[in-house]
Amino acid sequence: MDFIIPVLALRDKNSDLRILRFCAQLSFSRLNSLIRCAVRRNVQELDIEVATDDYFNLPRCVTTCESLRVFKLKSRYPEKLRVASCFDAYSSNSLVKIEAPRLKIIRWEYNAITESSCLENLNSLHEASVGFFVLHDDITVAKRWSISNFLTGLSHVESLTLESQCVEILSKNKHFASVLNPFNKLKTLELRTGFNKHNIPALACLFRSSSNLHTLIIKIANDYKIERRQWNRELWDLSNSGEERYWDLQTQALKFFLHNLKVVKIQGFSECENDISLAKFLLKHGKVLEEMIICPGHYNSRDTHRRERIKSQMMEFSRASSNAKIAFQ
Repeated sequence: MDFIIPVLALRDKNSDLRILRFCAQLSFSRLNSLIRCAVRRNVQELDIEVATDDYFNLPRCVTTCESLRVFKLKSRYPEKLRVASCFDAYSSNSLVKIEAPRLKIIRWEYNAITESSCLENLNSLHEASVGFFVLHDDITVAKRWSISNFLTGLSHVESLTLESQCVEILSKNKHFASVLNPFNKLKTLELRTGFNKHNIPALACLFRSSSNLHTLIIKIANDYKIERRQWNRELWDLSNSGEERYWDLQTQALKFFLHNLKVVKIQGFSECENDISLAKFLLKHGKVLEEMIICPGHYNSRDTHRRERIKSQMMEFSRASSNAKIAFQ
């Protein structure tokens, strides 16, 4: 591989590099030097297959390179991968491809959605977290399929975290309800969401795709600019809310999910109908549920009495599992 950098140095400085493709066994420092050299020559596509057991971070120039449109990395060795704040949100020809059979952990943080995604041979994947950067809600058909393919590539994962932007994308595009692949090995699912009414179908879709789930964690980030409907026990008893009716209609479709779920933790819980209707549904139909942990969000001291009253009422909710316990933290 020693000849690559001298060869690139012979190129005219004004001659951009369209593709650099190589397969080699080399150290991190060598790989770093090659990538930097290619970036200095405005490379448009990097296609790299490496064999190394070195720990390495990709150089920052990969994420800031304005010319780079395609970056492919293939390796049998990496076990952890973190990609953050990468790709051009305005690009119409970006591509991400990951093939790493030994990869155990992937963290995809605040990345723009690429036009195409291909994640292959991630059979050893244990843990994944996914967050996207979205400029606007109008996502192209190609990028919707890219997200679908990205999530499909994670189908073997055992622990999955979806950041709020990812949940919002799933919520605002009905496309995903019919194409989301099952996560048959998934044991722990963490969702970060504002948990407004439009998020409910997306959560139901994720639950259907997670039939063997053991632990569900929902972290609710309350947006105080959006008014959420408060729960009213008296009105609730007279006529079930639309949220509760929706969840009850999902009972059959969520049969396997409800027959395996054991632990539920809801952080940022408030007395809103969305929060309480979901908790009530999971208690009512969770056949083997053992523990539901409720962590209230921010509240004023004047709401203390109301919260205590709702806690008392929730303790009276019907439970499918005789072992189900409710803990307020």
